[in-house]
Amino acid sequence: MRQFRSRALVATENAKFFHFISKELSRDRFKFTHLRPADVSVHKCPRDAVIITTRSEVGSLPPELLILSYDETEHPLNERNVQEFYHLFRVLMDTGIDACSQIDIGIDPGSKHTGLAVFLNGTFIEATVIPTSEAMTREFIGMAIATGLHGCKENATPSIRVKIGNGSPVDMHKIIGLLLRMQQQHAIEIMIVDESGSNSEFSIAGSTFIKIADHARAAVNIALREGLGLDEARRSPEFQAGTRKYLTRKQVKSIQAESRLASGGEPITIDQHLATQVLLGKMTLQEAIDLYKQGGKGKPAGTSGTGTT
Repeated sequence: MRQFRSRALVATENAKFFHFISKELSRDRFKFTHLRPADVSVHKCPRDAVIITTRSEVGSLPPELLILSYDETEHPLNERNVQEFYHLFRVLMDTGIDACSQIDIGIDPGSKHTGLAVFLNGTFIEATVIPTSEAMTREFIGMAIATGLHGCKENATPSIRVKIGNGSPVDMHKIIGLLLRMQQQHAIEIMIVDESGSNSEFSIAGSTFIKIADHARAAVNIALREGLGLDEARRSPEFQAGTRKYLTRKQVKSIQAESRLASGGEPITIDQHLATQVLLGKMTLQEAIDLYKQGGKGKPAGTSGTGTT
């Protein structure tokens, strides 16, 4: 459902919230009207308006209106949190999406920089490049999910798909680990995408963007491509072969170094074969550590090397 909105009514008597939200609206030169919640009525409210208020004041407003509320009981009322809330408002105003059913996030992993892109209901919302950091990646994904959840119908939950490019196995599996932990809060479908040629030009209907950074462009293309579910990818010979060709000895050694830090107690270092299996997604790092401790060391008899370049 898409209905573009052009007006904002700030219906609040919370002075602190009004201070922060009016600051954001004024910075964007967005015209708005300030009213007390008791003064808002269906007949006087323009059809193309969005009501901005706090969660505690929602009950004072007519339920027929489109209301975007800041939950001050869940999020401390400060400038940073209101800025994130304002981002939700701009998505609603700029895209006309007020009933989100599908969230797609594309990720282009890298050792130094990570590309991220988000689509809601197939509509391009944002693409950016961040320094590779689990905390910053988690924050972006969390914000994208929050944006979609705020725009979903009551008692409805949007489908969430996160698509990860397979060009950097070490960084890809770190992101997979992050997403597996985030699945405790959200039903996230993890997909692996062949990112070959993902830096090529792309076309988004109605887009006004002229230039976009390489990692961000790759993330957009990854989000738009079909991929394999995580379990299916782990079983796929094509995926294994495609991932293996990117492996390097440096990446294998990096996983071995991580195993020393993650093993706890008496530090151990998994062998190259197990490290390679982790990089190929056939097992988690913890599973490799446990197997090594149980005596499952080395490659099968008659084989040698890691298959890396």
